[in-house]
Amino acid sequence: MKKILLSIIAAAMVAAVPVSLNAGWMKTYGWEGYESGECLQITSDNGYIVAGYADEGIWVLKMDQQGDTIWTLRYDAKFGYSVRETNDGGYIVTGMSSGNGDVVLLKLDSDGNVNWVKFYGEEDGTEWGKCVRQTSDGGYIITGMSVREGLLLLKTDAIGDMSWLHYYAGANSQGYCVELTPDNGYIVTGHVDGCLWLFETDVNGDTIWTRRYRGETGEESGRCVRSTRDNGYIVVGHAASFGSGYTDPWLVKTDSLGNTLWTNVFESEGIGFNEANCVQQTVDGGYIIAAGKQYGSTGDVDAWLIKTDEKGDTLWTRLWGMGDGMGDIDRIKYLQQTEDGGYIITGSTSSWGAGSSDLWMIKTDSLGYVGVEENPIEDITNLKVVNPVGPHITLRYANHPQGFRAAIFDASGRKVDELHAPLPSGTISWGKGFGQGVYFIRDMSSASGTVHKVVLTK
Repeated sequence: MKKILLSIIAAAMVAAVPVSLNAGWMKTYGWEGYESGECLQITSDNGYIVAGYADEGIWVLKMDQQGDTIWTLRYDAKFGYSVRETNDGGYIVTGMSSGNGDVVLLKLDSDGNVNWVKFYGEEDGTEWGKCVRQTSDGGYIITGMSVREGLLLLKTDAIGDMSWLHYYAGANSQGYCVELTPDNGYIVTGHVDGCLWLFETDVNGDTIWTRRYRGETGEESGRCVRSTRDNGYIVVGHAASFGSGYTDPWLVKTDSLGNTLWTNVFESEGIGFNEANCVQQTVDGGYIIAAGKQYGSTGDVDAWLIKTDEKGDTLWTRLWGMGDGMGDIDRIKYLQQTEDGGYIITGSTSSWGAGSSDLWMIKTDSLGYVGVEENPIEDITNLKVVNPVGPHITLRYANHPQGFRAAIFDASGRKVDELHAPLPSGTISWGKGFGQGVYFIRDMSSASGTVHKVVLTK
């Protein structure tokens, strides 16, 4: 029996604010440790659901259209990689469990409460789920990897009980992305024996066709596949360039049987592992790519957004990152085009935020611009909730020359306490003498009046 530790985190720390009210915004979410956004989806209420990890725990955030947190959940597993809204208005999340590591599948309701959790894997093995989609019968399909067996494709019913599990191609293979095909089969991309790999299966996971795409040195991988309007597929990943051992983003367009129509390698001035993680066909028939550019021995990685036409030729690119040679790593992992023609993006940043790496959200206009300034600015409240859930709540504030003031309200909106601190910076512990439940802390010492939702427990 696996031990499950569950904690619902009532509010994410927002350590950046919108750059521009006209074009878009950048925001970071996190604490002093390592956080990352791995996957997002625009939800039916026009907000966003984001999955990733924080301090080796699955982290799921529900946000409104401006990126403000509605609820968050932390679950005691190692990594969260993929999330999707489900037909009942809830959410399905997959990743890797703690310990030896199993595929974990987490079903949430619309408010972030856990309906059920399931684990899948071999005894003494290490497996993880990289991508999950809901199937036409209400169940779920997951692709990922077993260290021992290679690429896995796992089908469950609507309550997470396993219907079947297939492994393909042995230990030198891994699956990164799965999508449904028009005939209720599955299209999967990943890598095998150093090749970018694309294959289609029927509804039972039996292979219909398989294709391997090799570059010059056999260091290729597929990270994301999407159906295109001509009934073919677009795949993005990376390819080694000119025998150098360095990699660059690689876009591959195929027909419905995986035959190559065209490819494009996006050569960078960066020297190192230049990646591409996600692609989507845009309303104009072209493609938008979430990529990253690495710079030589410094290890700096900049977020790299690439827009192409319908033939894969570059129309424009955008870079975000400090580029200061200090080893900052800024990655974008997943994106989706928004109704206004812009893009919503998630990833991780060490250039800005509260800790060594924070979950990162970027909203751009249709040309990839965030605003006049491309760098996020610091939170004007200078207030962090260090532990928003527990028997006491710890607040850390800074840069308040006139001292710090806050008002605390219970779930009914009744004011129950005030906090006063004369020093310009400091730490405050609150909660002693108050009952367990949900409370709201409003910063009264700054113009923003930011409100943080916290939960007192026993």
